[in-house]
Amino acid sequence: MATLRILVSLLALVAGPASALSVSELDVGEYSSNWSSPTLIASGTSMIIGVGAAGDTDIFRVGGLASGAQVLTLSLSGADAFTGSYLNGGGSIRYSSNPFSYNWDGLNPGDFGIAYDPYQPVSASNSLTDNRSITLDSSFGGTLYLAMIFTYGNAPLSYGLDLSSALLPSDPLVESPSAVPLPATAPLLLTGLAGLLLIRRRQHRAG
Repeated sequence: MATLRILVSLLALVAGPASALSVSELDVGEYSSNWSSPTLIASGTSMIIGVGAAGDTDIFRVGGLASGAQVLTLSLSGADAFTGSYLNGGGSIRYSSNPFSYNWDGLNPGDFGIAYDPYQPVSASNSLTDNRSITLDSSFGGTLYLAMIFTYGNAPLSYGLDLSSALLPSDPLVESPSAVPLPATAPLLLTGLAGLLLIRRRQHRAG
């Protein structure tokens, strides 16, 4: 887990403070399932991408978000795992402004679930995708603890938590005005001009 935290932090440093960053479980390795030691997501991250199957739990601590009331969007999909037969999977979400101690801590914005029968028409209840909203109230202080708890299913589900609406605006880079330096060739240029003026002055005297 320590290696994972270092990798996530390094990705943020490479991206820079003013650029948005997506963190994927496929790139950084398994997210933490330890309630007291969540995966640390660097400030400036705009999307958390992961995969979960029955029995998996992914737990995060996301800092550096805007405080106050806002809505985050969680999207889930079983399309990558679909093999042509019936597919299902689901679980629950927990979130909090305070660190988790147990799996019942925090709030549940609603369970998620996907059930898809390829022999039936696609509908709201028969789909490979699902979406959930996480509504943060006015007391939210800018640090989010989030747990994705996968409790059932016959296939893994991909998910993406969109944090872009909660990112703090980046401060514009303001540089103090400074003297414009002469290019490296300026001394040579000035010497050449002085020589031309000297030659012209001699020609003028000779004439």
